[in-house]
Amino acid sequence: MEDMRTIEYENPWFQVIREGRYYFVQEPKAQNAAAVLMQSVIPGPTLGKFILVEQTRPASGGRCLEIVRGYGEPGEDSAMCARREALEETGYELDRGSLRHLGAVRPNSAILAGPVDLYYGQARRRAGRPDDEIDCCILLDERDLKSKIVSGEILDGFTLSAYLLWTLKDGCSSDG
Repeated sequence: MEDMRTIEYENPWFQVIREGRYYFVQEPKAQNAAAVLMQSVIPGPTLGKFILVEQTRPASGGRCLEIVRGYGEPGEDSAMCARREALEETGYELDRGSLRHLGAVRPNSAILAGPVDLYYGQARRRAGRPDDEIDCCILLDERDLKSKIVSGEILDGFTLSAYLLWTLKDGCSSDG
């Protein structure tokens, strides 16, 4: 007899599904989800710096430093989602031509059902302010970004995966 899937819990963002003895989380809105590693190309003190957000994440026990990410809206593809989320969460507008798909990640393949697309994009201008879910934007040069990764200050799987893919695929890492 084949095991049936049962929704054990749901809210506007996710469902907890039971299939036999296994439980996993399905995020219906994650189909067009994206996370984006952003780097400033704005002349001046921000040039070349990576733009991350610091955000309170109760599941992680406090504030986390991570790249921008979010669910796609109806009618959006993941690239459109990446550009919109970048603007909403940081106030920085991504240069459309700079947006590169790095790949996808399944942050926890044991309990999360869907993959999320990862992008790299260059911020060409500040066009607004971060939304209220973001505590603040942090700009880091690559050396500081690497240091925070190595020290364990950055543990977010989307951030780690996007930086690794950007470095390996594009050979963009400049500091050894």
